[in-house]
Amino acid sequence: MKCFNRILLSAVVLGQLMTTTAKAEVPATLRFPLECTLAAIAKKRNVQLSKDIPLPTLYHESATSFETFKKAVMQQGHDFPQEFSNAYVYVQGKNDIFLIDSPSYYARHSRFIDDSLAHELVHYVQVRYQKYDLSAEEFAELEAVDLQTWYRDTFMVPANGPSPCDDLAK
Repeated sequence: MKCFNRILLSAVVLGQLMTTTAKAEVPATLRFPLECTLAAIAKKRNVQLSKDIPLPTLYHESATSFETFKKAVMQQGHDFPQEFSNAYVYVQGKNDIFLIDSPSYYARHSRFIDDSLAHELVHYVQVRYQKYDLSAEEFAELEAVDLQTWYRDTFMVPANGPSPCDDLAK
């Protein structure tokens, strides 16, 4: 019986250790600064950026409570979120981008944290510069997906491809 208890205890401890290790995934980091990605998106949309329009605040899932995320998206009129997701929040003075930063999430979806940022920055440009009402503009999401795909194919997939920062250096 003592042997069985030790084996059972070892199995429980190993299971807890594996769960803790799985949760300790090192967060994904952006390859390019937000300003570079924004410049590329603005150029592609023929929008002139202004220093008078503040950049969005960036929140990463690994450093943001679900409660903070939930409050933000519900203020925007969305239903109660079941999990953290990529989002641009722009109501009641907010100018926030929430990003999942789990490398396994991006590996599963063959995407990058940078192209998710690009997608949310499209919404930022639509709202702040082009005065879209995202709740009424049905094609806004399609535009964001198209530009996200363009960004990924242009800047993320090529091993030695261009950088969205190239235009800022000029």
